[in-house]
Amino acid sequence: MPIQINHLSFTYDKGLVYEKEALKDITMTIPDQGIIGIIGHSGSGKSTLIQHFNGLILPQKKNTILVDGTDLYKVEGSLSWLRKKVGLVFQYPENQLFEETIEKELAFGPKNLGIPEKDIPSLIRHSLELVGLKAEEYLDRSPFTLSGGEKRKIAIADILAMNPTYLVLDEPTAGLDPVARKELLLNIVQIQKQQNMTVVIVSHDMEEIASVSEYVYVMSESEIKVQGPTLDVFSQCNTLRELQLDVPEPIQILSTLQKVDPEVCIRHVDVQGTTQEILSFLERKRGDHGV
Repeated sequence: MPIQINHLSFTYDKGLVYEKEALKDITMTIPDQGIIGIIGHSGSGKSTLIQHFNGLILPQKKNTILVDGTDLYKVEGSLSWLRKKVGLVFQYPENQLFEETIEKELAFGPKNLGIPEKDIPSLIRHSLELVGLKAEEYLDRSPFTLSGGEKRKIAIADILAMNPTYLVLDEPTAGLDPVARKELLLNIVQIQKQQNMTVVIVSHDMEEIASVSEYVYVMSESEIKVQGPTLDVFSQCNTLRELQLDVPEPIQILSTLQKVDPEVCIRHVDVQGTTQEILSFLERKRGDHGV
């Protein structure tokens, strides 16, 4: 079942003089599979929203967030079932690595969730494979000897070892160099396909979200301002600029060409697809001029 959010609002320090409304009337559905993007500037409410997904923040009203049909407002007792189902990877998660070996690091979460001891080694190995690391090369190493990109992968494997249905990533490529960023994004896409799961990526980087997501929510001032299939959202150039968000460069180029030639289709955000669309545009222009 999807994560269903119905008119969710949330206020920090409610009733106090310095209370702050962080979410305003949020309604959205996180499906059972696919890659969902949530974009917006810092302070737009993104992080507060995703912390509701696995109960780090509980809703302030009933029937506003349901996971597997369970109303999180009414939930009592341990939330281990929820943390297992919805895995949340914070920004700069490598700062939370603490065990002396990668094997111990990856075993920590499953043990805390009560996963049988005999099942943990296979979960660990599988999680490393998912992030593109070989178990025999990494299990005995200290996580503190790794590169930044490798640490980020270990942090993601940490959550994958708990076998979640939903993987929520808050600014997953923050602080990485361009090569590591590209590699990690490709890896995230592969994980989603291989596990047939849902991945939610939170970012302020428009091109990253445009390159991997299938559906996008745009947040500003604690609200969802725009939502829809990725290309539909990013084609709304004027609206995004009004929200002070950058439009991905390939879409900017195609949007400009579309004003000259309505046959130009905004259906690509990658360099190869955009280049092909530009070549088709030039070919039509040459034909129009009899060249």
